[in-house]
Amino acid sequence: MAYSTTRSTFFCPAGTKWYWEFVPTTNYNYASCGITTNSAAWDVNPGGTTDGHGVAFYDVEVDIDGTRTTPSGPASTAWASGDIVGFAYDVDANTIKKYINGSLDYTYSSVPVSTDGPYSPTFGDFGGSVAATINVNFGADSSFGGLKTAQGNQDSNGIGDFYYEPPADHLALCSSNLASPEIALPTDHFNTVLYAGNGGGSTDAITGVGFSPGLNWIKGRTNATSNYLTDSVRGIAGSGLLSDSTAAPDGIERIASLDSDGFTTADTLYSYVNTSSANYVAWNWKAGGAAVSNTDGSITSSVSANTTAGFSIVSYTSPGTDVDETVGHGLSQKPEMVLVKNLDSTFNWDVWTPALASEKDLILNSDDDELSSRWSATVPSASLVTLRDSYEVNGTDDYIAYCFHSVEGYSKVGTYVGNSDADGPFVYTGFHPAFTMCKKISGTGNWIIFDNKRPDAGTNTNVNDSSLYPNLTEYEGDSNHNDFVSNGFKLRTTGGDNNESGSTYIYLALAESPFKTSNAR
Repeated sequence: MAYSTTRSTFFCPAGTKWYWEFVPTTNYNYASCGITTNSAAWDVNPGGTTDGHGVAFYDVEVDIDGTRTTPSGPASTAWASGDIVGFAYDVDANTIKKYINGSLDYTYSSVPVSTDGPYSPTFGDFGGSVAATINVNFGADSSFGGLKTAQGNQDSNGIGDFYYEPPADHLALCSSNLASPEIALPTDHFNTVLYAGNGGGSTDAITGVGFSPGLNWIKGRTNATSNYLTDSVRGIAGSGLLSDSTAAPDGIERIASLDSDGFTTADTLYSYVNTSSANYVAWNWKAGGAAVSNTDGSITSSVSANTTAGFSIVSYTSPGTDVDETVGHGLSQKPEMVLVKNLDSTFNWDVWTPALASEKDLILNSDDDELSSRWSATVPSASLVTLRDSYEVNGTDDYIAYCFHSVEGYSKVGTYVGNSDADGPFVYTGFHPAFTMCKKISGTGNWIIFDNKRPDAGTNTNVNDSSLYPNLTEYEGDSNHNDFVSNGFKLRTTGGDNNESGSTYIYLALAESPFKTSNAR
């Protein structure tokens, strides 16, 4: 289709080198090829929009972030119909090389530094009403569908079927060439379970989590009830928090215990966790076991940190000194999302992520956009979270904080831009998601959660249309849709809560399986 762009769904991680080939045939002079990032608006056509980054080759020109140039010196030459055009992309060196019929034709050595994720191979057609034909080989067929005589060349790992031998250390673009994930079984660190309430009168043991939860987050699916959070650092006795409310813990015991394979609800009827015949979902994070004292900051904190999975629970008491204070978070690198709740007073939940403007934060219990002067100008470091002088995070009270950072193949904190189209943006995570939570930051909009256990996720399809809201008591809805795919998620809705045109959204995603080992539904 003319004036179209097709992006690979395989994005190139740091520390890698990749090779691919294509043969342009029909209207070959309208074909373009290069690399782009995940911005929905960017394309590799000449003069394409520049909301993302990209390098595209076509005719004798090169397009860099939407600016067309004709290289001087060693020039890029035009390919002809039937030529075999190869590309070698070195991620760390920021170079992409173009080969024509096995000979190096041109090297571009200044691939723009990406601000919206890794690059992927992308092909374009800028022929107006005249469509170009591009036959691509990522290492599956060196005959290009019968156009050529297959040559059978492989990469240095013995993988692929290329017409020409790939340059040294450049690999076929496939999951077999990805590094083994640090976390092979994400369910060892995060897992979702579903259960039905029994109406109380006796305790109810919910099993199948696979570990003892450090953080247990329960939400009614068929009844309008608050999101109920319990964690192992504060303990279970009357300590439940409501993500949709400013309320402090009310002292009523709703969770009797956090167990080795799940949790047990208390023996009294409480709608948050155990109404008769109501259906519930529980999201569970593994922490680091018993909390330990952390003296890294100006405030000594109690921390349970799962450094492997990039998650920690931090309990602290602020001295209320009218200055910014620091607490140690216990992780091995700086958090990318921090949720803080005052335990003694009715203040909002404060949420920080680096996508927000300086000193701004979001409120977990509200649909508000980012608010000013709520967070310290000093962003979290590899050991410390800096707390602004405010009662939300740093008054004379007790507090709890939940800290997250991305872990390759397991979790991702990031952003995307909506397009108000049912064919929405694809968001690359590097894994098949088990859980996503997103929030608009450029305007008002609800927080929204999807997971891999609730319909339609349970029907062995990609579609998820069962949404729940951290800031609302609403029961499960189906007005928003997205697909969980092998290496990310794709928006399938025009709804403003997660896909308004031009709006920026933050997200926290957790894996069902790493991309390297993901299977299609």
